[in-house]
Amino acid sequence: MTVVIFLSVLLGSILLGIPVAFALLVCGVALMLHLDLFDAQILAQQIVSGADSFSLMAIPFFILAGEIMNEGGLSKRIIDLPMKLVGHKRGGLGL
Repeated sequence: MTVVIFLSVLLGSILLGIPVAFALLVCGVALMLHLDLFDAQILAQQIVSGADSFSLMAIPFFILAGEIMNEGGLSKRIIDLPMKLVGHKRGGLGL
């Protein structure tokens, strides 16, 4: 019965146009309600602790570094150097 609830909620959420990540969240909440495991405080605590990761903090900083390099022209120079070194050879640079 649990699998039926999971799949029906997942397919229903996707058909409604909800992104898959949020559809899985809805499935988890639906199963917690079905199995009487729902505790809002624990749910909020798990969501915050999952997003509070040192590794996940690197993603926006990589995007910021890319934007800074792009605005400063550094990214063009980074690509121009290998293009001059191996760009003339067949299969030298896959751009």
